[in-house]
Amino acid sequence: MDRSDKHTLISNFLSLTLVQCANYLLPLLTLPFLFRVLTAERYGLVIFAQAFMQYFIILTDFGFSLSATREISTNRADPQEVGRIFSSVMVIKLTLLVVSFLLLVALAVTVPKFRDDWAVYFLAFGVVVGQVLFPLWFFQGIERMKYVALLNLVSRLVFTVLVFAVIRRRDDYPLVPLFHSLGALTTGVAGLALALLKFKVRLATPSRASLKKHIKAAHHIFAGKIAVSFYTTTNVVILGFFTSDAIVGYFAAGEKIVRAVQGLEIPFSQAVFPYISKRAGESPRDALRFIRKVTLPVVIVTALASVALFVFAPVIGRIALGEASQDSVRVIRMLASVPLIVGAAIIYADLFLLGFGLAKTWARIILCSGVLSLTGAAVFVGILKMGYVGLSINVVLTESLVLILSFLAYRKASKGFLEPAIQSGRCST
Repeated sequence: MDRSDKHTLISNFLSLTLVQCANYLLPLLTLPFLFRVLTAERYGLVIFAQAFMQYFIILTDFGFSLSATREISTNRADPQEVGRIFSSVMVIKLTLLVVSFLLLVALAVTVPKFRDDWAVYFLAFGVVVGQVLFPLWFFQGIERMKYVALLNLVSRLVFTVLVFAVIRRRDDYPLVPLFHSLGALTTGVAGLALALLKFKVRLATPSRASLKKHIKAAHHIFAGKIAVSFYTTTNVVILGFFTSDAIVGYFAAGEKIVRAVQGLEIPFSQAVFPYISKRAGESPRDALRFIRKVTLPVVIVTALASVALFVFAPVIGRIALGEASQDSVRVIRMLASVPLIVGAAIIYADLFLLGFGLAKTWARIILCSGVLSLTGAAVFVGILKMGYVGLSINVVLTESLVLILSFLAYRKASKGFLEPAIQSGRCST
């Protein structure tokens, strides 16, 4: 790796770390306040609505967060091609946004759980609009993440200030999704304007062939993202349908703390992924060597994070959630191994399989794990009535399965055909 690449990686990593601090740590500041003021029941309702919006975010993203990032990264020297990619992706995402809104309307009309609190869901939908407008994949592809960091930080700071300044009683719960949506919309509009004005992206009317091309490139990742939701978003949704909003609140509070720690791994993944994608096409040997080099440090750091979560769970719960936090403390301890498991899985699933263009293999692994997770959640929560205990067990088992299958695929690919391809100067995908 030359000095320029190293400087870019470090800069992007620091910027993305700031993004994750804004995305995860700032909401942790509001968690104790909201948990106490709204009560576990109303807090659980808000979390359920936000979790359900993730389905629409997955639909409108359609895997472009990875596929379009890779396309932009490999074509960044060609402004016209970048413009064509940008235009095609945005047209597809805006079309899927309309579809998502119509689906939400249908749910609000036909399903009692959505109809009873329809305002919460429509207020939360603004986050989906903001995510569609914000071209994160573009900034990742050109490796200019400092702008993303700044916009996210401002958005989260505004949300945090509004929560503490405005929310005063239990009935103020609809303001939480409203503030989230306002922040996402502001960031989305600003990010889109930045891409078009500062980076001079040249919009063009996409051809039908171009739209098909980008849909085809992303559809395996989209399938994988849906499967990922089976053991992330769907956990909260299943818990919400089979138990009470209060139980959802306890689980969500504990899981949010664990995922905040795990989320600090994302800057590493997002900063390194464009580099791996680029190097895999130019010098697969170097890309593979880099992946092997970073594996041990990632495992050590995430292992320490997992141990700290387990040991200090009671302290964390008491500080963050107050004395009524024992249920959430149990969740934190049961999920404490997740940062370690996911950190290792990122190496083999995201950096290697996706970085080397093995999206089909990645999608099969995630789909298999997701289906088993969905089945497990239905059994643990719906049949065995184990509530958040069963759901926590299911999360750990599923994340472990993703790691095992990804590692086996890595071993097979790197030893079975990747290294022979390197010898012949090719990298098969």
